This record gives sequence, C-alpha cells and structure tokens, in this order.
Amino acid sequence: GTLASANAGSEAVTTAVAIADGKGGLASNYALTQPTLANVTIAQAPLSYVATPASFIAGQSPSGLTGNVSGFVAGDTQANATTGTLTWTATAGAASAPAQYQIDGGGLSAANYVFAQDMGNATALTLEPGIAPESVRNVTTQLNSNTPGLQMGVSPQAMSLSPTITV
Repeated sequence: GTLASANAGSEAVTTAVAIADGKGGLASNYALTQPTLANVTIAQAPLSYVATPASFIAGQSPSGLTGNVSGFVAGDTQANATTGTLTWTATAGAASAPAQYQIDGGGLSAANYVFAQDMGNATALTLEPGIAPESVRNVTTQLNSNTPGLQMGVSPQAMSLSPTITV
C-alpha cells in the first residue's frame, strides 16, 4: 500500500493486492483476506545538536559558540525540515570557575524529528585558568563584616579568579 504522507504521525492505509500465478495472469484459485484499513505510525527520527568544542579563559563570558545538527534522513536538511533559529548557549558565565561545562543547542523545531543534545556537549566548553580580562581585574569589594578594613579583591597577577583577602 501507499501512505498519503511521509510525515511523522498516524494514518489509515488502504491496500490493493493482486496475486499473480507467475505467468503474468491472476491466480483465480486464491483468495486473500485482509482488513480494508490498516493503521501505520511513522515515528519522529532523532536529531542531535552537536556543539563545537570551545575554550575560554575563566572570567570571560563564552560567546560565538557554534555547532551543527546531525541525523537528517531522506534528503532533509536543516533548511527544509526545521523552523526557528539555531542557537548555542553555555551553562558557564564570567563568574564560573575553571572547569568543563555544557554547551546546549536549541531554537529549532520540526514535525518529523525529535531533538536531543549530543553526549559530547556535556563537556564541550573548557574554561581555563589564566589572567582575567581587564574588565574584571583590580576589582575590590568591601565586605559587609564586623572586621573593619576587610576587603576582597582580584590581583592583576592572579592566574585565576580566586579572590585574595587583605586585612
């Protein structure tokens, strides 16, 4: 039989069957009993958001994150099978410590696909220790404390954003 649509979902199918005798004619001594309608379900195919690994110095806000979407079938592409705008976001920000963080893809939808994050996205972003950008260096914050003169700041020579305390 034939489906009316190739899209994900359920639909009824009518089936026409002819039995041949092997010589091009119909086999009149055979009877085929079948339901007149059959239900067929086409499941959504999986797509993966695959982040491109990126590295930044701790203290920077990760920006310019990229990646791709993989898993399209039957000639489908991101352009013809999805709607929306592909975006990439990170779970880390300027205040995050040096470590590995997740990069998430999002922003797309598709009737025939279900989206998931690639396993490699969980550690795709690396924040490395280093000298923080000028915008976060030499920051001094007065602590609300009972100890007069207690201050916390980031030294320009610091190799990470670990605070130093001066009394």
